[in-house]
Amino acid sequence: RGAPPSAADAGGGAAGDEASAPARPPQTDRFVHSESDLSAVAKETLKASLLRTRAIKVGSGLLSVVAVDSCEGEAMKAQIRGDDRFIFDFRFVLKVALKWMGANFDAGMQRAEASLGVHDFASESTLTSAGNVPSVTFQWTDAQALEARRRAEVEELVGARGAWPPPPGSLLAEVVVVLQAWAAKLPEYARAQAVEDR
Repeated sequence: RGAPPSAADAGGGAAGDEASAPARPPQTDRFVHSESDLSAVAKETLKASLLRTRAIKVGSGLLSVVAVDSCEGEAMKAQIRGDDRFIFDFRFVLKVALKWMGANFDAGMQRAEASLGVHDFASESTLTSAGNVPSVTFQWTDAQALEARRRAEVEELVGARGAWPPPPGSLLAEVVVVLQAWAAKLPEYARAQAVEDR
């Protein structure tokens, strides 16, 4: 995606889960009195939050987020009619891993890895309903230790193949919980950054 959506359209979205009107460039909004760039602190805190995604059980194994392979985007704070609005647009790719014990002691710990991408995660995104939803990609990167039947089971529990919102109990549903909490705390992160910059 291009530039983040307009300040005028940022009242709902990821934190409030409301759809909004089409975006307009912030500089064309006559009600915007000031803007400040939050991209660095937003990206840093988003990555840290994603690494705390709760793992889920898959049979005798555990499926978890083990790394944030990439995180790109922009965030800003705009003051509109005296009220602060936080506007962001991010895309990220997570490395997820399934770990389980082999069938016997000699097999030891087994591991399979995949890539889970979330694109178009923006301040106007609807995370818990089918509205302005992010797009999701999923791809195995190392699944040699997994038989085909087990792969299908794991893909279902990732939750990236079906309709939005992701099913409860899936890894993607846990990611959504993280995204909602991060969006709600973005004003707090911004205030902390402003104090450090003084």
